[in-house]
Amino acid sequence: KLSKKYVIIILYVKNKKGGICMNSESKALFDLIKSALTGEKVAISSEINLEKIIKIARLHQIAPIIFYGLKNSGLKTPYDDILFEITGQHIIIEQQQLGIIEEIKTAFTKNNIDFAFLKGSRLKNIYPKSEMRVMGDIDVLIKPEQYSKIKNLLLQKNYEENFKWNY
Repeated sequence: KLSKKYVIIILYVKNKKGGICMNSESKALFDLIKSALTGEKVAISSEINLEKIIKIARLHQIAPIIFYGLKNSGLKTPYDDILFEITGQHIIIEQQQLGIIEEIKTAFTKNNIDFAFLKGSRLKNIYPKSEMRVMGDIDVLIKPEQYSKIKNLLLQKNYEENFKWNY
């Protein structure tokens, strides 16, 4: 879990004088992320364009983070219901993904396949609530020489081969 000592990478644009340019919506977005990750309350100006923040959150799949940031801060918005619904959908998807991860882990271990889960499936564990880290897929590192064995095993379990990546 994230402790009070955390790192948030903030992307910003410098103005011509070298100062940081961050509009009020960007600042509010980062404040809400901070609140979600740390549990600290933040204050958001009533002048903020919440619709813009919600659009950005949905685009970057961080709506659950914004939901918890608003909740932690005790802020009520016209978008609470939609954020609650999106977060609920991600919880359902996450449960399905966790079942798949467990199925793959069990099958690979039983068949002596070397593997490591990467990215989202590993990172979810460091968030205060795992549904804050939305995943679109499950990345697994494997040995190339075990590919055929893995492919056959997954096809037997009714998985489909859609892409073959060769990094």
